[in-house]
Amino acid sequence: MIATATCCLYVLLALRNPHVGFLADDALYLLMAEAYSPWRDATGPVFDHLRRYSHLPPFYPLTLALAGAGGEHLAPARIATAAFMAAAWLTCYAWLVASGVRRAVAALLTLFCAWTPVTLLYTVDLWSEGLYVALVLGCLLYLRKLDGTSPRTLVLVGLGLLLGCVIGTRSIGVALLPAVLFAMYRQRPRALLPVLTGLLLVSAALSLLDMGDEAPSYGALMREYYAANPVDALRRQLAAVAARLPTAALYDLFLWREAAGWRWPVAGLLALCTGVGFARELRRASPVALYTAAYLVIASTWPFPEQTERFLFPLLPCAVFFAWRGVESGRGRQWAGGAVALLLLALAAPAVLATLMRVVTPVPVASLDSFRTTRYWLDPTRGGDALASLRSLAAQERAAADAARLVPPSACIYTVNVQQVLLKARRPAFLPPREALMRRGPPWGCAWFLLVASPRPGAAAFYPLPYLKAHARALAVRRLDDADPRSAAAALLMRVP
Repeated sequence: MIATATCCLYVLLALRNPHVGFLADDALYLLMAEAYSPWRDATGPVFDHLRRYSHLPPFYPLTLALAGAGGEHLAPARIATAAFMAAAWLTCYAWLVASGVRRAVAALLTLFCAWTPVTLLYTVDLWSEGLYVALVLGCLLYLRKLDGTSPRTLVLVGLGLLLGCVIGTRSIGVALLPAVLFAMYRQRPRALLPVLTGLLLVSAALSLLDMGDEAPSYGALMREYYAANPVDALRRQLAAVAARLPTAALYDLFLWREAAGWRWPVAGLLALCTGVGFARELRRASPVALYTAAYLVIASTWPFPEQTERFLFPLLPCAVFFAWRGVESGRGRQWAGGAVALLLLALAAPAVLATLMRVVTPVPVASLDSFRTTRYWLDPTRGGDALASLRSLAAQERAAADAARLVPPSACIYTVNVQQVLLKARRPAFLPPREALMRRGPPWGCAWFLLVASPRPGAAAFYPLPYLKAHARALAVRRLDDADPRSAAAALLMRVP
């Protein structure tokens, strides 16, 4: 009953969110789904651009395509993504039980993972985390079921197929490869060949869907970041990740943006339990410990430390397992694992209630109520003026509509809202050139610029407006309230003659 209610909640929340394009990847996933769809023809300049520059793994958008999703068909994508997240936690429960957690405690730990507010935020966005977690836990459960058995070749090929889907969903899924191969080698070295066969079959099939021949690969990005001075670059990277790690972990667990007062000792106790459990599993070289270790190495060296929070979320089920394992190692302390599960639920409860209250509380401005189940309204801990933020997002959507109306289909646009322009305006889009190139003056690669008041971190509002004033003319301006000419501008469409 709880599982059914959780799945229904996910679907209802997701279906009420009509907004896409403000986050990394979500609009690209929809366009890729449209390109993969057997029921639609994906032609035109924006799809030529997509095939040249999209760098995302294909398996998640392929599943969206098979569900009937596309740029103009959002509901199937929402339902599929919500279903993937629900499947992740059903698999989590099965894996925890197979790992020795008592059913009642496994149910509590799974309930925490399924209802902690950040899970709800990921469920209402078009991201691949739900599918990825479901597949990873499916592999770990598969290994548990194979432990101590002599499986047939086709069963081992199936494990390789599942592993290939993990890597085809998110590239960091390669962290699961050494865990699977080591487990198979330790149990039965001859099992490696059929597992690798299944992995290669899926990889070969998905490679036919690869896009982004002109986009830098993940490996190229790593090489570029570390090439000049690898030691210094690694030091700076690890320092940046370490600075973000505590708050990112607490946000993913309890929606805490800071830990003050009583929160620090409690967080320290949970961290200690989790660390002890991880160490115990690592000593045993268990698949979940080897996967977590490899995952953390990749995530901590990936040169985008601002993504730490998103990188940590897929480790949520592993973290709760380690917390249980850290306190419950023998029959004499079976109550301790239940105590940890109840503590996690108690700590998350205030944020869960606050988030659910947001669901049933209309946005005070009726025209903005469609944002009610987006992360911009659901998360009660977001700072600043929530209504001003929603007005700005709505204005940016209207600006994308201006671009669809005013910019020729084959023309490209410079904007920090690349996803929005690709999906809503259906125009090729790129990030604006760096300041050094802007200073040289026109011609630039694109003649059109869509500027916004809330750009990427580190850039000025309406960048690169100072370099355009002498060369470009404004064609459309969108304000926080278009009916009020005194309200602040939120987006500006300009063209260089």
